Amino acid sequence: MADAGVYGGYGPPARVIGGTDLNLDYPPGPQIWPAGLTWPLRTPERVFASDLNEQLSMPVAFLSRKPVFQGAQYASQSIPASILTPVTLDTEISDAWNMHNVYTDVSQILIPAWTNGVWLVQGSIPYTTTAAGAAYQVSILHNGTQYAAGEKISATGAGRITPAVADLISCATPDYLQLAAFQTTAGAVSTYVNTGSGPNQYYDSAYPVLTARWAAWSGTVPDGVCSLPSQTAISAAGAVIQPASSTTLAIPSPGTWTSLQEATSVQFNNDIRNSVLFLANIPYFRAVATGSPAGIGSGTAAQVTGMTATLDNWSKFNATTSTYTIPVSGDYLVGAQTGWPAQSASFSCSSIIHAVQSGTANSYPGQSSNGENVAAMVLRVLRFTAGDTIQMYGFQNFGSTLAPSANVSTRMFALWMSS
Repeated sequence: MADAGVYGGYGPPARVIGGTDLNLDYPPGPQIWPAGLTWPLRTPERVFASDLNEQLSMPVAFLSRKPVFQGAQYASQSIPASILTPVTLDTEISDAWNMHNVYTDVSQILIPAWTNGVWLVQGSIPYTTTAAGAAYQVSILHNGTQYAAGEKISATGAGRITPAVADLISCATPDYLQLAAFQTTAGAVSTYVNTGSGPNQYYDSAYPVLTARWAAWSGTVPDGVCSLPSQTAISAAGAVIQPASSTTLAIPSPGTWTSLQEATSVQFNNDIRNSVLFLANIPYFRAVATGSPAGIGSGTAAQVTGMTATLDNWSKFNATTSTYTIPVSGDYLVGAQTGWPAQSASFSCSSIIHAVQSGTANSYPGQSSNGENVAAMVLRVLRFTAGDTIQMYGFQNFGSTLAPSANVSTRMFALWMSS
């Protein structure tokens, strides 16, 4: 089970709610400061160390050491045919927050206490000898249920094959995540493990790996206004309070104070607190194809429609046009994947990020996949200006119009990374 984290060498204070002691391992703020007062507040109001800890020290400490996990499999595992099988993680590469469930199930990572939010999860699984026509896939499981099916690659002959997966997931304690393997040969297939040694240390190093990192608070920020209904904070007196819902978020632009200037609460909020709020609420969205997506003609790339947002904290996804509008300029991690129903061995497909950047339409395709059972992914870091748009396109050469698969196989997402 995950243990409580420590902030910069000290732990957050224990609080009592309803007779229960809580050792907070999550930033309980920052809260809004009274706009009409100066800081430090004058008598009878005063600023206590607990105020600064809750509004600045603890949130900044959390954001500077956000939970990250990466685990790997160094001992090969047998994967049975046509059964979605969690992959054991016998090696921890990074786990400062003690997320790995080494006590009951080493395939699981547990979401630490007080770290509810949206997580970026990525993984890949190399398989050993493959059979022509068989499909090989990797998925992310959320609380034991398939949340995102990754690349599904059909083999054209013997040899190693390595599908990957990436997605955004809203998690809360005590959720758990797993990396799962799936293959359709006539019998069991082993995962491929080679940690590398000697002259082949970098040439042929491959093994199953799962990475998960906390990305942002989960909640809704409609039209750029801070609103965190899913998060509660705890005051120094033990009362449950909420962050203010009237703060406009944007990329921080800190002010410079003179040495003898008396800082007002307005300056404090605008120059310091709002920066922390933004970094905890960076823009993200995720949309999946639901129902019956419209067909895409053979030999041409076309937009995947019928998308529904499952995550969208800045409310910038248009379900009617299946289009996401960039709310804040910066670099974004953008992922897209289209899945297709089973076809002939000559079937080929790819996924494409279609972006309009500063008025120019650009296409960013992923690697083409071939075979009978396929789902193709593209993952890119792209630079956008506020107001740019993103859509997902698909390509297939079936010979006639073909509709992508829905739900766990066809989706797109974006996550703000940097200004």
